[in-house]
Amino acid sequence: LVAQNATIAKNAGWCDIYMKVATTVNYFGSTIIGSIFGEIDSSNPGVEAVVTTFNYTALMIWWDNDHWNSSFMFQDSHNVRKAVVADLTDEHEGNEVVCISKSGNTTVSWVDEEGNWTNVVVYDGDPLARVAVGDVDPAPGLEIYVGRDIQDEGGVIGIKWDGTNWVNKTIFID
Repeated sequence: LVAQNATIAKNAGWCDIYMKVATTVNYFGSTIIGSIFGEIDSSNPGVEAVVTTFNYTALMIWWDNDHWNSSFMFQDSHNVRKAVVADLTDEHEGNEVVCISKSGNTTVSWVDEEGNWTNVVVYDGDPLARVAVGDVDPAPGLEIYVGRDIQDEGGVIGIKWDGTNWVNKTIFID
């Protein structure tokens, strides 16, 4: 992780990276809930950071030669809690960002050819607390797994691109 972070800031230390990210997010008037690093926008060299916040937003932050840049991804009706980066579909080039929120939305986002964000809500249900991506089912491709955040009734929902649509399935309720 330290090596990956150093790539972002051209040998800057973790503390410097965190302070730049925190300063940028504070500029938008919020506090960080979660963050993840990954290759999101191929027009930027190196990896970017996605930050989720208590003011219902997701942002992408990256180092650009000698300064920090940020890009507003989307806003939700509740806290955007966690994010993961993965290549979920062949519908467009590169990785997507998956964010979950307290509202129950699972949003898949990517940067299009013009450098603009495309955001698609692929699940809208119970409040969510956790997200993971993996290839668990026998069908080809990655699935998104989101954890429900309901007192005394948690569970996991699986979400997958079937080549045409995003489909979801309750994996289990506990």
